[in-house]
Amino acid sequence: GPLEMTSGIDLIIQESVILTFKITLAPSRLCEHNRCSRFKQSKPTHSIIQNSKYLPNFKLMRDLSFFEQVYEVVRLIPKGHVTSYGAIAAAIGAKKASRMVGYAMNNSHVVHPPVPAHRVVNRQGLLTGRHHFSPPELMEQLLQEEGIEVRNNQVQDFQKHFWDPLSEIQL
Repeated sequence: GPLEMTSGIDLIIQESVILTFKITLAPSRLCEHNRCSRFKQSKPTHSIIQNSKYLPNFKLMRDLSFFEQVYEVVRLIPKGHVTSYGAIAAAIGAKKASRMVGYAMNNSHVVHPPVPAHRVVNRQGLLTGRHHFSPPELMEQLLQEEGIEVRNNQVQDFQKHFWDPLSEIQL
């Protein structure tokens, strides 16, 4: 009969390094006739991946308090001000985790109490997260309602409106 294998990826994570990357492949997706002997093995493929700059910091991902720390900082941004992903990351002691802050912001629409995600922009004042709003124009509209001028998806007078959590709050 046909070989039954599950498809999936399992990550074994310890101290922000992936120790084992285990892939179990379904032969039908790789070989139309299921006759390729190299795909008939029952053991999964293993490889060790360490310190890859292309992998997110899994230690931060599994630590749910990281997202909560991001949300707490964002809730402190005063109306009429914006901050950047990198400034939030630096404020919570994870200076190189601005992309993770972005992941947290992408998830913020389901968080209570609400998170004013429209006040988080990139380091140049661009509304890079606008496509996560529905409709995308909502981010700009919310900023303009707070007195922040936006042109071509970029905050005008960015330095005037920039709020630096590292210098404004103590975590």
